[in-house]
Amino acid sequence: MFKLNVMSAAALAYLAAVAVPALAQQQQLERVEVTGSRILSPNAESAAPIQVLTAADIQASGATNLQDLLLKNPAFGTPAISRTNSNFSTSSAGVSTIDLRNLGVDRTLVLVNGRRYVSGVPGSMAVDLNTIPTDFI
Repeated sequence: MFKLNVMSAAALAYLAAVAVPALAQQQQLERVEVTGSRILSPNAESAAPIQVLTAADIQASGATNLQDLLLKNPAFGTPAISRTNSNFSTSSAGVSTIDLRNLGVDRTLVLVNGRRYVSGVPGSMAVDLNTIPTDFI
């Protein structure tokens, strides 16, 4: 019996010495990319992009008229040389127009209090922004 215990102890010592410690396996993490958000935003409610300017934004801009204020936004194109802002044509001198996404000044809809603002230029659909006081916005 003593011989069996010595053999068992020897076998156990041999297995303990030869046993390789198990190494922790490194876990591969998959990359997760978030493409959207469920955070509520009033700008996300329409299909077209919307930008809201508050009275504080207008005052901080330092713009003296509505055209100067809107031209600071990249969605509005630079007004092209036309009869409304050319030095060689005085039929509509001083008219201030805006071109939304370079579609043309005649294709920009201007709303005041939710109603369409009509053109002040004879023969054109372009709205003269100088007729809208910046202080009233």
